[in-house]
Amino acid sequence: MSERIGDVYEKSGNATLIWAGVGIVIGIVIVAGWWYLQPKEEPLASVTPVPASALESAPAPNPAIDFSRVPSIPEPAAEPESTPETTAQSSPPVTKPEPLPALAESDAVVRDYFVPLSENVNYRLLWQADNLIERWVTVISGASRGSLIGGILSFQQPAGAFPVTTRNGHIYLDEKGYQRFQPIVATLINLKPEALVAGFHRFRPLLEESFGFLGYPAKDFDKCLITLLDEVINAPIFVGPIELNSTSVLYTFAEPELEELTALEKQLIRMGPENTSQLQRYAKTVRNLLLKSGG
Repeated sequence: MSERIGDVYEKSGNATLIWAGVGIVIGIVIVAGWWYLQPKEEPLASVTPVPASALESAPAPNPAIDFSRVPSIPEPAAEPESTPETTAQSSPPVTKPEPLPALAESDAVVRDYFVPLSENVNYRLLWQADNLIERWVTVISGASRGSLIGGILSFQQPAGAFPVTTRNGHIYLDEKGYQRFQPIVATLINLKPEALVAGFHRFRPLLEESFGFLGYPAKDFDKCLITLLDEVINAPIFVGPIELNSTSVLYTFAEPELEELTALEKQLIRMGPENTSQLQRYAKTVRNLLLKSGG
């Protein structure tokens, strides 16, 4: 991706990405934040890859447009009072957003925008730390490469220990454990993609500045976001039974093909097929919104 989001992105059409890859980023990162501190890595054996079904994302609603006409003006009297000119169509005044603070002083402004988007405790915990922009960019950058970096974002871990079951001397991932992630997924998919996209667009200069501090070209942050979104959308979905190997401190997948997946892909497997499918639908909705906005 050579152009930045906000420039023409689809070469087959004239859609422009006015909103920087925002919903995707923040949305996926929210979930990634919870993934990071999972206690164990799990392995799988004898699992059947199932292609993700075509997941249609609901189109973003079009804003209501008032097409009413300006009422006709009667002929003036002999000595009419001067009146301002009235046009059949007038453009609404353009309200410029308030200037952004310096990156080091941006926490309060970022928090004021994103915290009210949800009452969920898990979600709100993500915005309590200091240096929010730097933390989000670090998480996004790592996740775009399939890495899950722990200890950066505050969150409430899924309830209960990592569940496994034993059959005939073999250890398997307990599918009942997928339920632990349902509240997390529900929190994410209930956030309005439009609000996330707008928020990312608002704070894009600070995000790019922070990305540059990691040693990358600031303008490549768009590519980082799109890559992260595609990582989630294209992650394989597996159905059980999923066999595990147990070491002294963690579980690994018994199936080498699964153990070789990225940390992000393996975490999606731990969340279960249904939770993964919901995240992929949400990611597709946000991606479509980005590609269609400003067309």
